[in-house]
Amino acid sequence: MKTLFPTSQKIVASRFRLRSWLWSSLTCWLVNLLVSSASAAQAESNAEIRFYPSRNLRVYEVDARHGLSSALLQNAAIVNSSDTTVTFDHVELELLSGTSTVELHRLSQADLGRAVKRGLMLQKAGLLQKFEFQFRPDILLGKETTLADGLSVPSKGAILLGQQYFAFAGAPDQLRMRAFGRRADGAPLQVEASLPIRMKGSEVEYDFPLAGRWFVAVGQELHNPHRWVVPEEFALDIVKLGTNASTHMGDGAKRSDFYAYGETVIASADGTVIAVEDSIPETDLNLQQPNESPKEYQTRVLSMQDELMAKGALHAAGNYIVVEHNAGEHSFYAHLLPGSARVHAGDRVKRGQSIARLGHSGNSTEPHLHFHVIDGADPLLSAGIPIRFRNVTLPLAGEDRALHDGDVVETR
Repeated sequence: MKTLFPTSQKIVASRFRLRSWLWSSLTCWLVNLLVSSASAAQAESNAEIRFYPSRNLRVYEVDARHGLSSALLQNAAIVNSSDTTVTFDHVELELLSGTSTVELHRLSQADLGRAVKRGLMLQKAGLLQKFEFQFRPDILLGKETTLADGLSVPSKGAILLGQQYFAFAGAPDQLRMRAFGRRADGAPLQVEASLPIRMKGSEVEYDFPLAGRWFVAVGQELHNPHRWVVPEEFALDIVKLGTNASTHMGDGAKRSDFYAYGETVIASADGTVIAVEDSIPETDLNLQQPNESPKEYQTRVLSMQDELMAKGALHAAGNYIVVEHNAGEHSFYAHLLPGSARVHAGDRVKRGQSIARLGHSGNSTEPHLHFHVIDGADPLLSAGIPIRFRNVTLPLAGEDRALHDGDVVETR
């Protein structure tokens, strides 16, 4: 994760392109196709709507001063569980506060037609199974349901809907999705399901996983990869800057050139270690080399990332530690220095305890710490949670607020 811009740029103008540990496996065209599932609400029509993540819709603060927030419905599916064909016409997505509509999105027949094509493309390419952490076809489609090739959905057929983004003011408490259509006999059909909205963020208040002054290179903004991948939707990629507003000394051709490399990673809250990987080696080959153009580097590093993914999606995280906390929350620390883990599965850790050192393993384009919180023990098959920190200040922001790309963070 190396800046693709000259190192002489000031902090406010710097933009780092860190590679999400999962993102490289989801090619750019796939970003707009992501769709998946989980639990469902069934109507009398024998059609149902399923969501994934299925527990709730998580909200991230955009601008606290103006009360603006954002939410991304990662995946939804409309499933025909009747014994006859159902034709769908349009879909409505509402954010509700009580019975009042905060935000309304309407997906037309043309929108649904595009969703059908995207879903079939994903299925034919085998991507639903390959990227199970995003699509969960076992939950969404099960063993018998297949994707429809049009808006007339046969029995045990389905339409997948990709990510729907909401930006809003206020505090809605649920998302309601309604699909409208007709049965084979022409009778009108309406099916709906609701998903609770969670405004608060994490139950646990966490400490920043690194002490001192750090730079949030990649956060939850839409132009970055994290937000579009279910487990790492609210993840942070964290680097250290030198006096020249660069992340490294010299030309950055070696991982040891980077200011963050080897720094101490600390437990963000009390908990129990449930998983540790400490044996994945590092290489300088995935760093951008002097005189290598961004395009040349992009081509080369994508090839390396494909090789990593072939070993398994979790291999892209490199060395990692997972810690279980209260309220079913789990913190995840990735790209750690091989051989640096100071804890083992089953160990109890205290907030602020040294657990490893920051490294460059896995799908990393420069030494950094990838940190996120999820709602389950499996680093892949869990959903991201917005993190509430208790010990950070933002010296350049002039206010306390949620973290965003480009923030300088100081711990206290």
